[in-house]
Amino acid sequence: MKTQIAAVEDAMDQAAASVNKVIFLDRSDAKLFSTVGGDPAMNGEYVFLALMGEPAQGWKVFRIGDFNSWELVEQSSDRAVLFVSRSAIDQPTGEIVTYEQRIAVDVPKYEATQVNVSPVR
Repeated sequence: MKTQIAAVEDAMDQAAASVNKVIFLDRSDAKLFSTVGGDPAMNGEYVFLALMGEPAQGWKVFRIGDFNSWELVEQSSDRAVLFVSRSAIDQPTGEIVTYEQRIAVDVPKYEATQVNVSPVR
């Protein structure tokens, strides 16, 4: 027996459709996820850290950055290290330059109002 289901028009469902990757961290209250949008050739993947509070609080979401691609390469209870590819326009030539780097993302408690992101040397 077939069931017909209509498309949803809810804004939250539309936003959820752009999620392309979710990685739950070893801490049960934290995850990294990304959405896609913009120019896929230049930093079209938007990466976020989400922290879960009490059930009534829901998720607190921090936008980590815009990248071509990203991968979780290391984690601990309070830090995640990502390997990212990012592009920029070289001002003198006008050419797109792509570079790769590792960045550290502090994974704080839910009460935090900011997240520290820094290059890993």
